[in-house]
Amino acid sequence: MHDWTRATAAQRDEVLRYLAADPIGCRHVYGELDPDFEKWYATPDEPEPELLMVEGWPVLVWGRQTPTVSCTAWTAPTPAAIGAVAELLAEGALNELGALGDDVFAALRPCLTDGAWRRGDNYGLMREAFRPRPSPAVRKLTPEDRPAVVKAQENFAAFQIFRTGDHSLVRRNFGWMAQGRPVTCYGAFAGEDLVGFCSAASSCRAVQEIMLLTVGQGHRRQGLASGMLTVQIQEAFAQGKLVGYHAGGGAEEGIHGMLMKLGFHRVRYTYRFIPSSTDEQWRASWGTPV
Repeated sequence: MHDWTRATAAQRDEVLRYLAADPIGCRHVYGELDPDFEKWYATPDEPEPELLMVEGWPVLVWGRQTPTVSCTAWTAPTPAAIGAVAELLAEGALNELGALGDDVFAALRPCLTDGAWRRGDNYGLMREAFRPRPSPAVRKLTPEDRPAVVKAQENFAAFQIFRTGDHSLVRRNFGWMAQGRPVTCYGAFAGEDLVGFCSAASSCRAVQEIMLLTVGQGHRRQGLASGMLTVQIQEAFAQGKLVGYHAGGGAEEGIHGMLMKLGFHRVRYTYRFIPSSTDEQWRASWGTPV
């Protein structure tokens, strides 16, 4: 039986130093663990993830007090740590294992085969690499733009594709901004009609994350997506932040090309293993099969 023990203060400090050295590549884990980052997205009833050590291997764990757990790792595991993961799998107690970066994935994949591996693409942008592509059709959204957002949701399937529960992510993210949370929303317009939407917020104190980017059918390939990203990036740089973009479903060729033209570069891939034993097979519904 392998022990999953809570990290000591010294171990936690060592992990934070490691994550801070690669804030774009490790931004989501860094944001969860950094005590100086205000988790603006947290809800009162949401449990905090735990930093656990498994045979000396640091792992961020959600839901340890429930029948199943989800884990994320960012350094290559030892054979003993892989054995600990296999033990959880044998017990049917692992919903999902996240592996941040090729080294972690290469170590785990030969040992974890009874399930589905999926990959998400990650990008980062430094100030010196930025090549702006502005659009005059883009402006910052305010709470007063709610009727335009509602109309766009009625007019464009693209505004309804991204959903969480009963609400589209456009509606959720716009609502967060309207509530005064630190979410920045920009829109692209054709006349008075909203035809594009882009939201961003901090994923850690060093990085502004592009949360959502969509343009309605019939208005694509007009530079609107690049224009919305341009102003989001400019605002992030004015705040002294770097910029991250996570393509959780895998970056399509058009998205990849647009990001490259703006000056983004690839950072660590996000790999996810969804075991066959979990009842939550919906977790395998997004990402590129690998």
